[in-house]
Amino acid sequence: MKSDFEELALCAASSNRGGMNNFLDAQQILLWSKSFVGSDFRALIEIWPATLVSFYSSRGRTGPVRRLLLMWCIAADLARTIYPRQIEYINQWKALFKHRYERMLQLWTDVWGLESIRKKTKLHMVIHVPEMVRRFGPPQDLSSKIPESLNRHLRGCIRHSTSRRHDSCWAFPLNRLHRPTQ
Repeated sequence: MKSDFEELALCAASSNRGGMNNFLDAQQILLWSKSFVGSDFRALIEIWPATLVSFYSSRGRTGPVRRLLLMWCIAADLARTIYPRQIEYINQWKALFKHRYERMLQLWTDVWGLESIRKKTKLHMVIHVPEMVRRFGPPQDLSSKIPESLNRHLRGCIRHSTSRRHDSCWAFPLNRLHRPTQ
C-alpha cells in the first residue's frame, strides 16, 4: 500500500471536505507514520476510509484493504461505545464494549500480527474503560489512565518512603488522586 500513498494523497486532496474541521495535506499522508499530530487524526478518521475504498475499488483491489476497513468500522463503533452521554444498563454496555474491543484486536492481529500489539499501550488502556465507567460513570472529562498513573504514583511514594510499614498513611493522598474531576 505504501507505493500508493502519492495517488491516495491526490484522491484525498480532491475529495469533498465540507464540514470537516481539519484536513491532512498530501505530505502528511505520504509520511503518515511520522508526521501526524493529534488534531490530524480526526480528519484522517473522517476521510481515510472513503478515500481507500474509492481508490482501491477503482483499481479492482479491494482485497488488501477489506480487513483494514472492517477494523476501522469496528474501531469507530468502539469509540462511539466509549463516549455515550449516559449508560442505563452497564452490564449490557460492558458486554457490547468487550465484544467490539475483542473483535478489533482480532482484526488487528490478522492484519499486522500479534507482535505489533505489544507496545501499543493505548490499546491496553482501552480495556480499563468498562471498570472506570462502572466506578465513575461515562468517561466525559475523565482520564482512562487513572489506574496506570495511580500505580506509578504509588510505587514512587513507597520507594521514597522512610516507613517500613505502608498502611493507611497513603490512603488520603491516593484517594485525592483517584477521585474523578468535576
